[in-house]
Amino acid sequence: MREKIDLEAKWESLTISDNFIFSQTMHKFPDLCRRLIEEILQIKILKLVDPDREKSIQSRRDFRGIRLDVYAEDHGRQRTFDLEMQTTNEKDLPERTRYYQGLIDQNRLESGKPYRMLWDSYIIFICTFDFLGFGDYVYSISERYDNYPDQVFNTRVRKFLINTKGMHGKISSNLKEFIDYVERGMVSGKFSREIDEAVQDVKIGKEARLEFMNLEMEMINREYRAREEGRIEGKAEGRIEGRIEGKIEGKAEGQNEARRSIAFDMIQMGKSLDEIQMLTKLPTEIILELNKSRRGWNS
Repeated sequence: MREKIDLEAKWESLTISDNFIFSQTMHKFPDLCRRLIEEILQIKILKLVDPDREKSIQSRRDFRGIRLDVYAEDHGRQRTFDLEMQTTNEKDLPERTRYYQGLIDQNRLESGKPYRMLWDSYIIFICTFDFLGFGDYVYSISERYDNYPDQVFNTRVRKFLINTKGMHGKISSNLKEFIDYVERGMVSGKFSREIDEAVQDVKIGKEARLEFMNLEMEMINREYRAREEGRIEGKAEGRIEGRIEGKIEGKAEGQNEARRSIAFDMIQMGKSLDEIQMLTKLPTEIILELNKSRRGWNS
């Protein structure tokens, strides 16, 4: 059954479990990001360098790159933090954390510097599924000697899986609030209330909303072109850098409605006619007609 594409409704339905909203929130509210990391790792961070959302790292053009949801650094104690929101269990978290860590280290260690100058590193996946199936809130992972399991092979790398489906384990009340908020949208105390207010602040912002619409529109355009060329049937292919997946099916009327919605927003933000046409592929006369009903630029 074909369904009408409604980007406005999709935007309104997004929660912090969407990696776009999560990364935008942590970037816009760095103190909240710092406190969340402290609650997860049970450490103190004096100053967290502004979290970088969707940081791209690629060692070579012909090698696979990565895009981190939230990347931040603690320069005082030389620590790096990567936070990922993961809603789909693709069974590859061990390999992904290994690959992410390798590229993060390459990005930090300058040529000729000794390995001991590598910073402490923490990779945190917030999962809306129980990857191991034991029901713990938090799975903490480190490297140990097989023949002396009480001895840590100290690579100064720690990996954490936060399980929003968890049922037991000792965690702080603030982290429990965060887990409940991700899993059920539940606001149960001061910390989760602050997170919810930050999320709502992001969602009413025009810049984030327009960026999301642009990304969605670009994906729709690519998939529509692919369908027209006969390269895919039924199921839309691809994701935008590992963030957007699922099936998008729609008629040309739905495509045009989505384009008009984005054109409205771009007019309000003062984007030029050329910019709007480049993204939406709408005819000039339609854009000018839309402009008459909005207070944007003068045609």
